[in-house]
Amino acid sequence: MLVKLINEENKTEWDRFVQQNHGSFLQYWDWGVFRGGQQGGWRFAVEDAGQWLMAALVCKMPLQLKQSVLYCPKGPIISNQSPISNELVKKAFNLLMIEIDKIAKEQKAAAFQIDPNTNDERWCQILSDAGFDKSMDDYQPRHTLILDLRLSQDEILSQMHQKTRYNINLAKKKQVEVVVDNNSFKEFFELLKKTEKRQKITMFKEQYFKNILKLPFVKLYLAKIGAKIVAANIMIFWGDTATYLFGA
Repeated sequence: MLVKLINEENKTEWDRFVQQNHGSFLQYWDWGVFRGGQQGGWRFAVEDAGQWLMAALVCKMPLQLKQSVLYCPKGPIISNQSPISNELVKKAFNLLMIEIDKIAKEQKAAAFQIDPNTNDERWCQILSDAGFDKSMDDYQPRHTLILDLRLSQDEILSQMHQKTRYNINLAKKKQVEVVVDNNSFKEFFELLKKTEKRQKITMFKEQYFKNILKLPFVKLYLAKIGAKIVAANIMIFWGDTATYLFGA
């Protein structure tokens, strides 16, 4: 078993592994470039007998006072192509941590943070054995909702609250139109600033949203009544999942 540092020559293989093993878009190659510049962080694959068992994108995130942390968003990803024993997963993770520790020392990072995208309890024990503690804060939403889009429209509607179905029908009666237009940044950002002020929250800067709308797997949805845009959201399309990322 060995750990490989993956370079751009293996970009297609990387994205295929992430997608085949139901990895989050946060581990997607181009997302790493978007968040971490041209280098896009460090990508490691743990290989055994020529097969990838585990993969992890690790990014450097700045803190105040010129400090930084290393962060693995929704990773590492474990192969689901064949059953892997707990012992093998633990060995692969420990090897991965040795390489990440080297990067942390080189970059003088204050800490390494990780949030595997799984409810598998064996991870709790592996992380505990490796010395990790659960943080009180989260980079990613701690809770999310998952809607099965393989169902028919009628089946999806039947699972919704009666009031939700009523509001959907009301929107149709009010002639609310939904369009996709990544060029409507100005209208979206104006709505976002109003939302930020009303909800008393702090969002990313303007340039972040300009850059994200340039990505080919990102779509901006706008709800209009006549010529007036009344709501908007940014959607990420990756693998078999669409993720509602930001709303205004």
